[in-house]
Amino acid sequence: MLKPILARLKRLKKRTIAASCGILILGVAVTFWVWPSPPPPEELPPTADENLFRAIESFDVAAIEAEDPSQFSGIFHVPAGPVPAEGLLEFLSRSDMAETLTAVRIDGGLVEREIPRELLESLMSMPKLRELRFRQVAVTDSDLNVIARHKQLEILNFPDSICTTAGIEHLISMPTLRQLRLGSAHLTGESASKIRKLESLRSLHLIGIPIDDTQLRKLADLPLLESLYLDDCAVTQEGWIWLFEHHPHLHVHVDQVHHDRDPQLHRH
Repeated sequence: MLKPILARLKRLKKRTIAASCGILILGVAVTFWVWPSPPPPEELPPTADENLFRAIESFDVAAIEAEDPSQFSGIFHVPAGPVPAEGLLEFLSRSDMAETLTAVRIDGGLVEREIPRELLESLMSMPKLRELRFRQVAVTDSDLNVIARHKQLEILNFPDSICTTAGIEHLISMPTLRQLRLGSAHLTGESASKIRKLESLRSLHLIGIPIDDTQLRKLADLPLLESLYLDDCAVTQEGWIWLFEHHPHLHVHVDQVHHDRDPQLHRH
């Protein structure tokens, strides 16, 4: 009597579980069927840097001005790149731009890798230009010769140049040059003798040039020097100790940080 009842209960339990599973599966299916699919991810608008790059690439002056007219109040900065020199020249050659710019900063490089002479001549014709910066561009001795003709330039920044000591000699004729940042695999420690002749310098940053203890003393003897940065140099501990003892006023960085013996050691 009891066995038939238990058998029925088991069958009933199985049917109940099966029915429950079926309802659950049906519910999930219906949910996915009627639930709206998520919208596609919103495409972010291009950044100002990207817009500026595209406008220069297509020589679209109007697009550049529409992006941020205020950026041309003295400073022209291209953070992205590389950009084509032809587009850059076409934009900078506009008379209103040529008469007002005080700084040109090209940080993303040029498509051509080197500065076409026509572009360089255009830059040197700008009467108010005081700062010129080209990153990822192979600035040559010939380029420095042209740049040296501009007697009002104060800041030169060419960390990826291919200039030699002969190129530095051109800069000696620049009476207002106060900041120089220069890197080149073709410069040697002996270049310090030529750099020492740039007596108007207040800030000097040399990158990848094997300056040793003797040459460091020459650089430290620059009469107006306030800041000296050396990256990948050959100065010894004795050389740095001498510098900090004899020129404690100098703001010194070694490979982008303060030396641990620097009396002016502080966080930036």
